[in-house]
Amino acid sequence: MRTEILTEQARNFVVFRHAAGWVLTYLTGSVGLYEVSIRLTEDEVAAICLRPDFAKALAEQFRRAPQDYQARELRPSIFPPDS
Repeated sequence: MRTEILTEQARNFVVFRHAAGWVLTYLTGSVGLYEVSIRLTEDEVAAICLRPDFAKALAEQFRRAPQDYQARELRPSIFPPDS
């Protein structure tokens, strides 16, 4: 079965459907880069469906205040197959 990708931006983020639900995995860090995966809410997914560029703003929001989203963080981070 092919993974459903809602939107993505190379070297920034990818939004995709996973067994855990809709997930936004983004790249963050300064000297050392690493990935973080956040389970999205239904409202966030709906907003991305209406305006795919909302995913970029959401990734920035997650980067600025990661402590606000820790409860939704998936560890280890995940990516769609073949990404």
